[in-house]
Amino acid sequence: MDNKSVLCLIIFLIIFIISPLYVFPQHILLLKSGEKFQGKLTEFKKGQLKFLFKNNVMTFNEKDLVSIIFDSSVVEKPKEDAVIKEDAVIKGVVTYYFNRNYGFKPDVGADVYVINDKDLENINVQPIINFRNAKVIWHNLKLTDESERSGLIRQLEQYNADTPEKLDTLDKKSCDASLDIQYSHKAIKLSIDGSGSYSKKLEPGDYYVLIISKNRTGMSMTEISGKILFKKIKLESNTEEVVNAEFDQY
Repeated sequence: MDNKSVLCLIIFLIIFIISPLYVFPQHILLLKSGEKFQGKLTEFKKGQLKFLFKNNVMTFNEKDLVSIIFDSSVVEKPKEDAVIKEDAVIKGVVTYYFNRNYGFKPDVGADVYVINDKDLENINVQPIINFRNAKVIWHNLKLTDESERSGLIRQLEQYNADTPEKLDTLDKKSCDASLDIQYSHKAIKLSIDGSGSYSKKLEPGDYYVLIISKNRTGMSMTEISGKILFKKIKLESNTEEVVNAEFDQY
């Protein structure tokens, strides 16, 4: 074998040995957030896919995808690795007032609904917010002297709830919005354990939380099946957000 043939053989062996370190079968996952992941698609069903990235299996929702590129020889570029957003956690304790002797007890059976702000679609949550505020003002109005009521009435006018009839109309809209959240396929329903606690890992983002008591009801349409707590929260990467609810007897 001449020198030229030996040299070609050596170059071939070097390429054969080191190429698996740099070129290997991969898929490219592009997200709407602009992130890009290079790895391997391992499973896709029921609107979710599992993706192997740096030996970690990650789960993505189909709605968050732009495209998947199937390429059998993608060259890895470590400097261009996408930034991974760590999951956030929402948790809390839900209780209700039992009696003077026992105080508050776990509200076992209460429902917790969490929905991303982006998933509200045609759901208008403003009536829930307005009704809860108006209800508090009406309560304060009953406890206030006649001479000091004008300021509270002006606040009620802002919510178009300055008469009992208008408050009832707002109550109905609030009830409808609450039911829309409960029956939305985008809402995540969480269970309360025996201690009244709940916890769930979620992607970072803005969420609305609707908690409905099992053991304390109200006189309005919105709360006839259970008093509610309604709140907007912001979940940031690798953090915990605590949303507790204490439902009293009034």
